[in-house]
Amino acid sequence: MKEPGLAETLPSLLAGLLVSIYMQTVTGWWLNSGRGAAATSGALFALAVLLSSFEAGSPRVRLYASWIGAQIGLVGYLFRVGPGTIFPIVIAFGAVLSAAAVAAGGGVGWLVARLIARRDG
Repeated sequence: MKEPGLAETLPSLLAGLLVSIYMQTVTGWWLNSGRGAAATSGALFALAVLLSSFEAGSPRVRLYASWIGAQIGLVGYLFRVGPGTIFPIVIAFGAVLSAAAVAAGGGVGWLVARLIARRDG
């Protein structure tokens, strides 16, 4: 099996990074409010649905790359606004929450891709 290249991972990584940064500018730090957590998780979910709906390449690699990009953006934003004293716990909790959103979106995207493939049969 061929290792994924930069051309496959970079767009997904940048998409995750940009979505997470954009959502922080709209809602503020995402874990400070239920609205922010829901909006950011929803945006990451939607991105994962989109990225995993494509048949070409590896959807799993695209999902991992987007999640890593999102983590870079979220942690970067946290340190920009001031991490506080419990920042390692906040980063870990945010990583688990965002991973759940990406995984759920990836599952829905996988179903969408299968339904489209079955329809086109």
